[in-house]
Amino acid sequence: MKTDIIAGFLCGDERQTACARKLADMGYECAVCGFEKYKGDLGLCTKIKNIADLVEMSDVLVLPLPATTDGITVNAPFSEKTIYLSDIFPEKYYKKLLLYGNSKIIEKYANEYNIKSFDYCEREDLILKNALLTAEGVIGIALSEMKESLYESKCLVVGYGRIGKILSQRLKAFGAKVFASSRKAEKLFDAEMNGIVPVKNENLVSAVKNCSLIVNTVPQVIIDESVLREIDEKTLIIDVASKPGGIDFEKARNRKLNVIWALGLPGKTAPETAGRFEAETIDEIITESAQIFGG
Repeated sequence: MKTDIIAGFLCGDERQTACARKLADMGYECAVCGFEKYKGDLGLCTKIKNIADLVEMSDVLVLPLPATTDGITVNAPFSEKTIYLSDIFPEKYYKKLLLYGNSKIIEKYANEYNIKSFDYCEREDLILKNALLTAEGVIGIALSEMKESLYESKCLVVGYGRIGKILSQRLKAFGAKVFASSRKAEKLFDAEMNGIVPVKNENLVSAVKNCSLIVNTVPQVIIDESVLREIDEKTLIIDVASKPGGIDFEKARNRKLNVIWALGLPGKTAPETAGRFEAETIDEIITESAQIFGG
């Protein structure tokens, strides 16, 4: 069945090219558009110049992660031209299956044009895999930016969700003294049961003192001016939360703190693995949607 399905990839970063190559290796016919500036290997994928042609030929249209960063244009770092969301959704357009990453505006378009669609980023297996890659990316940044070893250093992870939990465990494996904060009692208990020092969010002001590394995973400003005042200038602060982030960046700059906003780490630090994970998830979604293709 896979050889009868054409998967079209419109724009994205190296995760998307890796994903397309992997799906092609799995037996899908894959076509790509919006990668004119990409110099890497596209394997068995067919290059398509015109967006309308890609849209027309594809049984499955795959948009990048994130699909858009401004709600107007497609996320297209390798495209020679700006590609607008309106280019994908003319009124006559109807696709059998649209896959996209982390975008409410795409969901709105899909509903408006009655398109069968899935946000592949909402799949729990892919969420956990990306959390693992994000944690690895954070540790890579820490190892390259810190002036001291992670071993015996005090590290604070703000937020004990999927990323926070995996990251805390990885830092602990390096021999760091790991603290993790949350507003939820069950998360704090989970952290304590895993050998992590639990911290209530309201106690961040005292928790940040003497930290060598602080990593925020909460997508709302939680490290505000009152918390920033207590952070040492030698502390490395990494924010992996999506916009608006969890740090008052202006106040942090005023204090000349070392802050890195590390968005989209899987696509930057491990695009090949991230792309493979995406391909595996997309294959599962297509298989589960077999009735769409007459299966």
